[in-house]
Amino acid sequence: MSFFQLHKSIQLRLASSFLAISVGSMIFPFMAIYFANYVGGVLAGILLLINTIISIITTLYGGYLSDRIGRKKILVFGEALIVISFAFMAIANSPILSSVWLTFIMMLVNSFANGLIRPASDAMLIDVSTPEDRKYMYSVSYWITNLSVMIGSIIGGLFFKTHLFEMFLVITFISLIPFVIVTFFISESFKPSIETVKERSVLTNLYNSYKKVISDRVFMFFTYASIFLFSIMNQITNYIAVRLDQEFSIMQINLWKFNDIYIDGLRMASIINLENTIVVLVISIMSIKLLKKYNSDSIFYLGIILFVGGISVITISNSLWVILVATLIFSVGELLYVPMRQTLLADIVNEQARSSYMAINSLSIQMGRISGSLGIILGAIIGSWGMSVLYIVLGIATILLFNKSLKSYRYHKSTYKVSNL
Repeated sequence: MSFFQLHKSIQLRLASSFLAISVGSMIFPFMAIYFANYVGGVLAGILLLINTIISIITTLYGGYLSDRIGRKKILVFGEALIVISFAFMAIANSPILSSVWLTFIMMLVNSFANGLIRPASDAMLIDVSTPEDRKYMYSVSYWITNLSVMIGSIIGGLFFKTHLFEMFLVITFISLIPFVIVTFFISESFKPSIETVKERSVLTNLYNSYKKVISDRVFMFFTYASIFLFSIMNQITNYIAVRLDQEFSIMQINLWKFNDIYIDGLRMASIINLENTIVVLVISIMSIKLLKKYNSDSIFYLGIILFVGGISVITISNSLWVILVATLIFSVGELLYVPMRQTLLADIVNEQARSSYMAINSLSIQMGRISGSLGIILGAIIGSWGMSVLYIVLGIATILLFNKSLKSYRYHKSTYKVSNL
């Protein structure tokens, strides 16, 4: 299979995602610095927390709404809001106006729009794909995500401080492309049932919709496992980065005919992220053959074991070469489990409420990020060895929960088939 053999809507949506993630990576990782410079660190933290809460609420509403009026309307409205928000951010940081509060309000609008879009976009990919396509589709999606994050972070790092107005102008025009693609070239992939459309109270239906999702034991076991997995993943940029900054001894590397290079803890943390990105970009497509050749469950669990094992070693090691090898190991593990997890997720969600399920899935990512931040506090109490053991325990719990979810899903699926014979 090749990219051009995928459904047209998948091709266009992945292309749109590449642009959207690249644009977001140019701006949002640096907004904490932006607000801290204007309003101080404490207030900046509060503003970013508010932004996260808005994103969570609108993700839930977006999932509910997408299952009731379809995917495309949500995507068109959300992409339009994104263009508008970036345009006003440009105005708020232009030679004629400098307003941190207009920037913040527009960032909220942007988060609101992305919250609406995320579950609809995820559900659309499932709507138009087949079980046979999904491993390849999610492998490509993962590769595109890493490439776009790398490109966006590099551009943002170079120009955010010195050419912010120009960046926002360029980003506004780039964000018009996904809007045009969604509006004119992507077809609706889901038509809600008549019963769904005629439901009455929005708040009641919102509650009932997610009550059904949360009562799905198969999906919730999968969600709990995902939260544990995302919690471990987010330690790389949280506790592990802080530990390396405090404990990693400065190293001098002699390069032939070049100036010596000094590596401290922060640079080591950057090297980990750089190596992880390079490994993903170089071998992710090649890993698809492995995913097709061997048993899906075995590859999935092997990926989690390699990922957790690599992270656990990095947590306690201060050796450059040990860390580099461990990073390679966890990166390969990540390559194996990410597309498999997405494929399994697509299989277990209820097709009449896919966006609602994907909204809860997005919340599991947010919970993982919050847990990642809490890891810094916990690490200060139990130390690096304690954190390493904790990651292993969480990794074991993750595998057990995923296994419980998949066994329950397959049991109910086989029972349903038998009852309909």
